[in-house]
Amino acid sequence: MAELKRVGSKTTCKIKLSELILTFPQRFESFYMCLDGCKKGFLVGCRPFIVVDGCHLKTKYGGKLLVVVERDPND
Repeated sequence: MAELKRVGSKTTCKIKLSELILTFPQRFESFYMCLDGCKKGFLVGCRPFIVVDGCHLKTKYGGKLLVVVERDPND
C-alpha cells in the first residue's frame, strides 16, 4: 500500500485493523484493493451484465468472501 502511494498510483487500498485495546496488540482484519487500471477498464468497457456472489468462509476465522464478475468484450 505504501509503495502504491509512493509512486502516485490511483489504486485504492484499505487495511482494517482490530480496535486498539491496551492489553492486546492490534490484529489484521481485512484488506481491500482495487487497481486503477482494472477500475478504468471496467468503467470504459462496462456492460450491463454483472454478477455479485458471496459465501461464508467456514474456517476458524470465519468471514465472508465476495466476488464480482463481469464479462469482457472478448468473452
